[in-house]
Amino acid sequence: MDFVKITEDILNFIKKQAILSTDEIYGWLIGYQMNNIPYIITALDCQNYLQQSYINAIPDPLEIQKIGGLMPHGIGIIGIYHSHPFKSEVFHSHTDDETLISLSKQLPNCVSIVTNGKDINYYQMDKSFKLVDIDPKIWKPEIPEFLPIFFNNSFIINLEKNLLNNESLHVKIFNKFKDYLEENWDDFKLFKNNIEISYNEKINQYFKSSLDGNYLELKFKNKKNINELIKINVFNEEIGVKVADQADMVSLQLNLKSLDLFYITDKNSINELRNSIKIEIINNSIMPKIFRCLIDIDNSELRIPNELFLNLYGFFIKVNYYNQEIIQKLNDTYPINNNYENLSIKNWEFLGRMLKIVDLYLSLKIDKSSKRLLIELVENLIKLSKNHKWYDKIKKVLDKQKESLLRS
Repeated sequence: MDFVKITEDILNFIKKQAILSTDEIYGWLIGYQMNNIPYIITALDCQNYLQQSYINAIPDPLEIQKIGGLMPHGIGIIGIYHSHPFKSEVFHSHTDDETLISLSKQLPNCVSIVTNGKDINYYQMDKSFKLVDIDPKIWKPEIPEFLPIFFNNSFIINLEKNLLNNESLHVKIFNKFKDYLEENWDDFKLFKNNIEISYNEKINQYFKSSLDGNYLELKFKNKKNINELIKINVFNEEIGVKVADQADMVSLQLNLKSLDLFYITDKNSINELRNSIKIEIINNSIMPKIFRCLIDIDNSELRIPNELFLNLYGFFIKVNYYNQEIIQKLNDTYPINNNYENLSIKNWEFLGRMLKIVDLYLSLKIDKSSKRLLIELVENLIKLSKNHKWYDKIKKVLDKQKESLLRS
């Protein structure tokens, strides 16, 4: 079926971007596929270019990684769009063809949209990688339901004391913890209301469309004493001591909680999603938190970032953050893991991207449901920003955006 589903708001968003820029612009189409048909939910503009002029635009390859890292399982990049400024005819150039072929090998049924700000065309590569024109079908987004899985486990991390001032401490914790999860993953079982469920069960009975609690829990089962916390030892390999009772150790409790959402369009049982659950939770959810953990000596804890879910045009994305007051307190007692600053910078860049999108939508005529979603997004951005030291810099902008949305 040679068509793509897209909303009127997104079409106007892309055209407006093209009109406002004298240079060629580039962006990403976000959504999902069902029965090989792309369903576009929203669009995100490219913010970092290797090259940009009125005749071409080359996005920074890291853009795909950054955007992909924001998206929940099942929602992601399903296409691209770009403009041809000052051209009366909209076409797909040879360079565009090569780009779409490359993307289509990674993203089957990838869509390419080209516009001059007035006219707009839609393209795909067929199975033999020949360019074909496709038709748009205007739709009101229908967001798939999701399977929520809550990882909720506590650990004791025993650190050799002479590692506390080691520059590579967090790397050592990261590697040891990842090895443990990989080796013992089969001992983590799914529970619903404290009752273990089978991976062979039908998936749709656990679907949700809102974050109202009562999720599936992924918990460690194969323990002799259920009240005993899982212990992981992190030694200084340079010294050579490998037995905990022969080393001078400090014990820190790690309460690891992480909620992940799996948007499902093509699976019938949990078992079909089993490998994806492991990859998503370990690599994309837990380990980024461990990498940015902070040591709280006074409370004998390893602290991990909090998480906030933002409603982005109907689907939820997760953002990790630290509360600024906690950071200041820990910084007064123990040297901070510099990875915290990287997280703060990452959130500042994310905020900038979201503000730019909201600004563009404010210049368009959008329906009431889209406006409600944008208001909720700005409210969530305010909530996120309040936990950062740069909140005062951006407060007026956020408040102004919210007021503008409420008035329009």
